[in-house]
Amino acid sequence: MIRDIKKVQRWKHALKEAGSLFGFHYKEDGCTEYKFIQGILEFIGRTKEANTVPEAVPTKKKQQQQQELKRRSTNEMLQATWLAVGGGDKSETGLLLLV
Repeated sequence: MIRDIKKVQRWKHALKEAGSLFGFHYKEDGCTEYKFIQGILEFIGRTKEANTVPEAVPTKKKQQQQQELKRRSTNEMLQATWLAVGGGDKSETGLLLLV
């Protein structure tokens, strides 16, 4: 159980770091951690869809699995997402999120 808590803490930390790169800054001013992380995931989802190349479009089954993961609480999620940053060429940088 303690090991799982450590994983959750690492995922939360990674999401907060990724979010801060895009202007998301967590403040305890009434916003729950869950809502904050959900906002980052929604942003990544919108950004990812906008920058997706045709070969990388997920299958219908994969989309359904991702929707199911989004419905679960953050403590149950485990998903790897590659977020491209920069231009659409091979020199673009990226960020791998383990959520």
